[in-house]
Amino acid sequence: MVEDPNTSTTAAEFIKKLKDAECNEGKTITLECEIIGTPKPSVEWFVSFFSRTKEIAQDAKYTITRDGDKCILVIDKATPDDLDEYSIKVRNKGGSRMCRCNLNVRSPPRFRLPPKYQDVLNYD
Repeated sequence: MVEDPNTSTTAAEFIKKLKDAECNEGKTITLECEIIGTPKPSVEWFVSFFSRTKEIAQDAKYTITRDGDKCILVIDKATPDDLDEYSIKVRNKGGSRMCRCNLNVRSPPRFRLPPKYQDVLNYD
């Protein structure tokens, strides 16, 4: 493949970065940012938990979309297990950049009773 010398390369960069987010347990949360770059940058989403980072794959929990310059990650039915650092890496021939945010999931307090009291609460 021969490259066109008139095609310019602009490094991938963020024009709107991810922001820390918060939601209630069981709700859907959307993380989004805007990027630019020529050629169009590739995008990868990651989640970090206790210094372990893994790439996010689209599934029933995560929806990854791209609408023009907007990159969107939707987390369905957030749980306290989703309380992590999320990041996005954008890359093209001009370079790569990474942006991070934290997600906080609020959940109602849960009380655990000793087994001898649990039977008292289970009645018809």
